[in-house]
Amino acid sequence: MTPPAAGSLLPTTERQLFLSRCGILLLLASAAAIAYLTRHCLAVANTTMQREIGLTNEEFGYLYSAFSLGYLICQIPGGWLGQRIGVRAALPILAAFWAAMTCVTALVTSLPALVASRFFFGLAQAGLVPNQAQAVRNWIPDSARGLASSVLVVAMSAGAIASLALTGLLMKTFPWRTIFIAYGAATLVWSILFWLTYRDTPPARSAPPDDGTPGKNAPPAALKIGLPLLVVLTSAGVWGLSLQALFKTAGYNFLVTFLPTFLEYAHEMPTEKTASLASWSLLAVMMGSLLGGILVDYIQRLSGRKWCSRCVVGSGAMALTAGALFSATLCSTATTVALVIAVASFFSGIGGAPPWAATMDLGGRGAAVVMGMMNSVSAFAGIIISPLVGRMIDWIRFNDGNWSLVLWVHAAFYLLSAASWILVRPDHSLDKSEAAHAG
Repeated sequence: MTPPAAGSLLPTTERQLFLSRCGILLLLASAAAIAYLTRHCLAVANTTMQREIGLTNEEFGYLYSAFSLGYLICQIPGGWLGQRIGVRAALPILAAFWAAMTCVTALVTSLPALVASRFFFGLAQAGLVPNQAQAVRNWIPDSARGLASSVLVVAMSAGAIASLALTGLLMKTFPWRTIFIAYGAATLVWSILFWLTYRDTPPARSAPPDDGTPGKNAPPAALKIGLPLLVVLTSAGVWGLSLQALFKTAGYNFLVTFLPTFLEYAHEMPTEKTASLASWSLLAVMMGSLLGGILVDYIQRLSGRKWCSRCVVGSGAMALTAGALFSATLCSTATTVALVIAVASFFSGIGGAPPWAATMDLGGRGAAVVMGMMNSVSAFAGIIISPLVGRMIDWIRFNDGNWSLVLWVHAAFYLLSAASWILVRPDHSLDKSEAAHAG
């Protein structure tokens, strides 16, 4: 998505197309930020809600589980919806639904009602990333999909950070219920703006005048009709993307769940300091994500091969992450361990853009469902693997075990993620596979 050079003589339509792409990317990035704003505000209001409604920590945990379950269930259906009715209609509907559920969360006063509201909130948000992928695939050329993907990944992290900071600041003045309703209203405003400004089909760069030939200037059917689900489920490339996402998520979850606990128990650091050290990793992920997108596009332009720009970068980033985590086991102080883990997080961030770009390449007009499939499989990391990691940490703590085991296990997850890229062939679009089956 390189801008026109200064003083260039590109046609007006070319400039307009570039500006339209920038606008679309801004809309999609703002959706990602708002989604994470409404998702993580619950964590800040946690103790206040417990006191007001009378919940225990275990009961509050059901709210997170309800969201995760809904998020898992509706990944593929959310992508399918975008294929059937178009991203322009699907995303505003989903956003309006999670806006409503955010407001419902602010209005209910019992645990069952809260659990139900967060479950439906998860259902609605599950369709965001698949439809974002389809929108980027429709609008952004191959040469710029890496950067576009990294912008969306960075926007998610920025939204999460903003949610923690902004919600905490607002709660000094306003009740949490008022804040949640305001977040819901902001989401609703976004959904209306998106519907008014987004189009599923990009304008032609130099569209010829309509000569009356039926269908001559009609949008491509590929943007309206998705791939059969069977084609997606039987693709080795789709399973390769899904497995790399599963193992990458298993490794990444350590950074956002157990890293402060690991630093506290393994290196006897006070809680307030471990939180600060752990934040290095989140910042490193954001920096790596942006660089990863730039790297994907640069290698694509340099080599002209999607396999190099997607698979090599994605697999290499995961292997470097594993190496850095292994190196952290050789460090002796919490500060140096946290610093080396931040380096690992930086490499992990670089690996964020390649799967997005490969999903669009491989999925073709079914990019939304392929992304939904990848996210569905990766969700199992939080549901299954994270509790096992927590159990491992407890076992090491109470049996005087080797704390390096924690980092070795997560390094292994990243190595498995790197190996999964072997199955991915981004040049082999599922559109072509379907045509071959049909023939």
